[in-house]
Amino acid sequence: MLGIGGLGHFGVQFSRAMGFETIVIARGTAKAEDARRLGAHHYVDSTGGDVGEALRRLGGAAVVLATAGNSAAMAATVPGILPRRELVVVGVSADPLPISPRQLISPGLSITGHPSGTAIDVEDTMHFAVLSGVRAWVEETPFHARRMVTRRWSRGRPATEASSPCERGAERIESCRERDGMDTGHIRW
Repeated sequence: MLGIGGLGHFGVQFSRAMGFETIVIARGTAKAEDARRLGAHHYVDSTGGDVGEALRRLGGAAVVLATAGNSAAMAATVPGILPRRELVVVGVSADPLPISPRQLISPGLSITGHPSGTAIDVEDTMHFAVLSGVRAWVEETPFHARRMVTRRWSRGRPATEASSPCERGAERIESCRERDGMDTGHIRW
């Protein structure tokens, strides 16, 4: 999993729930504990050396799901992908992906861009999330602080504090409505 922001934090949980050995790649050591709390078996600090080599030391990656919108970071994972496996890109970047054909041809690697799925895919995903305990991490912020949060997001700084998800079951919609700030003056980001 390249990145543990908005998409990546779900990806880590889904990967773990499906029984895969899960490696998180992110910048710096600050996210290592979050990665482990989300279910990662391993953490690779992309600023601490060669990402491809780190993946190879861990046995290589069958799939790298690139949720971070950083083309250079995506390219750095390619040497650590196992032969005949793939890089799946869901993170958006305007920059070209700096990968040579030689890096793909010799090991038989694939790069796939993946848009969001169909309505049935979303329904299946939600059902699996409920059954497996996959939950969103949210940061509750007072409504008056919304501009500060928006500025932080625009600089690529997602929520830093986790709070518990809405309760499960029939009362889920009402409890989420309350938690979403409709009655409390708070916004869930």
